[in-house]
Amino acid sequence: MRYPGIGAGTFRSITDAGKELLAETEKGLYYSTNEGRTWNRRS
Repeated sequence: MRYPGIGAGTFRSITDAGKELLAETEKGLYYSTNEGRTWNRRS
């Protein structure tokens, strides 16, 4: 599933993990492989 930044909830932290960005949000862990334009929930 894809989520815009706002749909993922409030971002608590974002980490550059090389080929992807990892974001910890109030709704869980998300990742982006396109510089943060879209976010996918990490299960």
